[in-house]
Amino acid sequence: MNINIGSKNSRRNGGDHSLAPNDSNAIILDDETQRLVNATSSSNRNHEVIEEILELVEKKAPKLLDGLATDNKIRIARFCQVKWYAHDNLVFHQGDEPDAYYTVIRGAVSIYARHSSPTQSKATPDEGSRTKFGVFITQIPPGESFGELSFNENGNHSRRNASVISDGSHGQARIRMKSESHHSHSTRTPHQCELEASNVCVLLLVPEKVYMSEMFARHSEKHHTK
Repeated sequence: MNINIGSKNSRRNGGDHSLAPNDSNAIILDDETQRLVNATSSSNRNHEVIEEILELVEKKAPKLLDGLATDNKIRIARFCQVKWYAHDNLVFHQGDEPDAYYTVIRGAVSIYARHSSPTQSKATPDEGSRTKFGVFITQIPPGESFGELSFNENGNHSRRNASVISDGSHGQARIRMKSESHHSHSTRTPHQCELEASNVCVLLLVPEKVYMSEMFARHSEKHHTK
């Protein structure tokens, strides 16, 4: 269950956030998320790897590919990325240029926006340091997506109209995994054990160009977040 993280030199919030399975610092995720991380980290996404990515995405976020043609799904699987964000890390800031369409694979994120009227504020899961991002709008749970409203058909995209912040694992605190017990020098017995999962949310990103070519038409009439 050990997934390793990338370098800690992100321009925005303290980490590369690309899940790289060969680095030295490990985070702990459930098995299916780990498999998705490994598959999307592959430098050679052949047919088998693409099939595995599609299978895992269907399990973790079935709405993402719903209604798309096979060719669209294959191109998304070929170019999508997976990134992690620790609790309270900023995914993107209100006013940023849009870079991708996001889907929550594990954990959750919350949306905050600066508005002139305070009446839009609701109960927020994390008061305090987040108030600088504006009022709490909503929380996005696993399997749901966000970020599409910034994209326009003519390529003249609008800036993000809200900030998105990681809520970490959001209650997915413990995971079960198979391990091995050594009863003698020659015998190993598999058993189940529980580990405390890392307090990170994991997001799947469809890059802007891929989103526009493969998904935008489906979303153009039912945008609901930005």
